[in-house]
Amino acid sequence: MATLLIVDDDPDLLVLLSAHYGAQGYAVAAVESCAAALRLAAERRPDIVLLDFCLPRMGGKRFIEILRADGLTRATPVIVMSAASLDWVVSSLAPDPLVRAIEKPLDFAYLDSLIEKMIAERRI
Repeated sequence: MATLLIVDDDPDLLVLLSAHYGAQGYAVAAVESCAAALRLAAERRPDIVLLDFCLPRMGGKRFIEILRADGLTRATPVIVMSAASLDWVVSSLAPDPLVRAIEKPLDFAYLDSLIEKMIAERRI
């Protein structure tokens, strides 16, 4: 069973994503802050992280930098979700083959396939 870590400050979206992926058989952990997500990532070593890019206190860019600096989480794939322009989000991030960005509102069929693809690539 793959583990999914969801990070978003919208509690309704956390519930929706948790229910959706829990029903698909994923072990889901959902948190509203990057600080809590970093602790969980180190403890549980998720197979993938779904990350809201624009979060208070610590944004998605800094979260990814810290995730990559830790040997335990360095190779964790991340899907950045944002209502902001994808061009702006992508230009804000360092090039990283383990990071993809998608727009909100979410296209669940696309997100589902992207998660499966990124987890499969990690296992190769």
